[in-house]
Order: sequence, then structure tokens, then C-alpha cells
Amino acid sequence: SVVLSGLPTGSWTINPGAISGSTTSTTISGLVAGTYNFTVTNSVGCNSAASVSIVINSQPNTPTIPVISVTQPTCSVATGTITVTVQNASDSYSFDNGVTYQASNIKSGLVAGNYNVIIKSIGGCSSVVKNTEVNTPPECNNIDLKVVETVNTTIAIVGEQVVFTIVATNDGPDNATGSLVTVKLPDGYNFVVNSATTGTYDPTSGVWTIGSLDNGQSETLTITATVNSNGNYVLTSVIQCNEVEVTLVNNISSAEIQPVDLFIPDGYTPNGDGFNDKFVVKHDVSVKIEIEIYNRWGNLVYKNTDYQNDWDGKGTGNFLGKDLPGGTYYCGIKVFNISTGEPVGNQLKYITLRR
Repeated sequence: SVVLSGLPTGSWTINPGAISGSTTSTTISGLVAGTYNFTVTNSVGCNSAASVSIVINSQPNTPTIPVISVTQPTCSVATGTITVTVQNASDSYSFDNGVTYQASNIKSGLVAGNYNVIIKSIGGCSSVVKNTEVNTPPECNNIDLKVVETVNTTIAIVGEQVVFTIVATNDGPDNATGSLVTVKLPDGYNFVVNSATTGTYDPTSGVWTIGSLDNGQSETLTITATVNSNGNYVLTSVIQCNEVEVTLVNNISSAEIQPVDLFIPDGYTPNGDGFNDKFVVKHDVSVKIEIEIYNRWGNLVYKNTDYQNDWDGKGTGNFLGKDLPGGTYYCGIKVFNISTGEPVGNQLKYITLRR
């Protein structure tokens, strides 16, 4: 449609089309592509001295893409090509949803992915968007990245520091470029510090930028954080690179802790091997605990009114200094507020002492 203004007062007729009216402007609709020379005749039969020439451009048809050519000898080479069938020699072409246009109907050097193709005529009319996929050949499976995430404990008290370890590996056989791991702490934790064998970690974005990761190469990131009183406690790591991977099953890994106010272990092994030799009870720093241990005959074999996680399997009272035999014991713990001395809880459970 076009708008003609500056028409004479009174009645008039416009040709072509024998369009009549009496206002000083009018809209002419339903015009097909072409060139129109409009002439105005007033009510007394006088014609306008000159005609108005208007060109209506046609809208290009939806792009036709007969061939999608992808020839990638390895995943690291981007040689995908989109070729659009030419409609008019003066048309231009966009392969990024109208952000940029080019005169050529061929776009090469493309990585695998989806592209929105648009044709624009010389008059500025755009076609309907055509979504086109550049595929990756099946043999382009030369990189296998994996990530493994662990945490130093599965149970922690609120305020305790925990350490997550994230190991990124390229199982090859090709080298990877632009490697990164997304590992953002959820709201169940507060970031403290991190350390990486290579690259940099941004705790705000949660991105560990590695860069090149060659065949067989492994790199490690550790993240130390404190446990909040509530929130999400699942930390997930996802690895990716510039190249295309067909196998993605090992590109994600997660670790989780369970926050508690008081944790009593099921047992310990005071055998002097340097591992699990003390009975360690986890609790908040604002409380202290009193512990009592009874054997299967109901005898009190160990007691401490301000326990400091130092029970090494020796008794107190009538059993003072004696190594208690391996077996099942009954453990009673009372919790007191350090500031007020008031009791705030207690817990009972069976524990196992192994020599």
C-alpha cells in the first residue's frame, strides 16, 4: 500500500485504478510488485501536470537450500557450508537471523549448529526465515572430555568448611581447545578460596577456564566453601570445549553433602594406623558436648563432660587407662550452649569400636 497526499480540494479521481475521493490524502492498498505512475484528475476535468512514479518491490520467497555441505576432517576444523538458491541477482543474504548481510549466496567456514537464513531484496523486503542445520559427520568423534567431582565429606555441620575437587580430563584421541568447566556454587554454600592446576576460576560466574586440554591431559580445581544453614547442597560440574563431542555421558558430575547440627559416627578404629583413630563428633562451635559410653553389660566405661574429639579407645573411671575391647557400645551425648550452659539437646545411639 502507498499514501498519496497533497491532493486537490473537492472531488478527484486517481488513475490507474479509477480511485475517487474528496480528501487531501488517500491510501491505495492491494498493490502487487511493479512500477505505478499515478495521475490525478479534479472535478472539472483538469489533470495533474506530472504523474507520481512509485515502485513496489516484491518480497523474496522463503530461501531454498538444496545442499548442506559439511566436510570436517577433525572436530577442530569448521568447514560447514550453506548454499542458498539464487532468486534475484540483486538479493543479499543473512545467515545469522538478519544481523549481517552479504552479497554472496554461499556461507562457508561454519561450525555445526542451527542457522537462520534470510533473503533481502534490493528494495529492503525480507523473506520468511529459513532455519537450517549444519550437521557434524559421524566420524567426528575424536575428543572425549570427562569431569569427575568429589567432596571431602558427605556430612558437615553448618559453618564447617568443605572441599570440592573437580578433575577435568581429555581421553582423546584429539586435542581439545577452549575447554571450560561450569561449576557454580549453589546457595547452600559460601565461597572461601579455590586452587587450580591450570587456568582461572571465577566464583561469580562459576566458570573454570582451562583452554587447551590435550589428549590424556588432566587438570584439577579445588573449591573450599562453608556450609550455610539452608539452601541447595548439590554442586554440579559440566565440561565442554570448542569441538563437537558425540559422547556426552561423562561431561557432567555432581557431589552433595548433608548438613547437620550434630553428627555422631557409627564407630571408629583406634588401632594406631593414623586413620580414624579418634572418635570424632561434629557439632556447632557454639555448643559443647558431654559424652558417656556404656558397654553391653551397662557399665560406664568412658565419660567426658567437655568432649574434644580425643577418645582413643581407652576407658575412664573403673576402666581408666585400659584399652577397651572391640565391640558394640552404647553412646549417650548431651549438648549444652557454651554461653549459657543450658542443655539444648541430646542423642543416643549404638556405636562400634574396632581394633
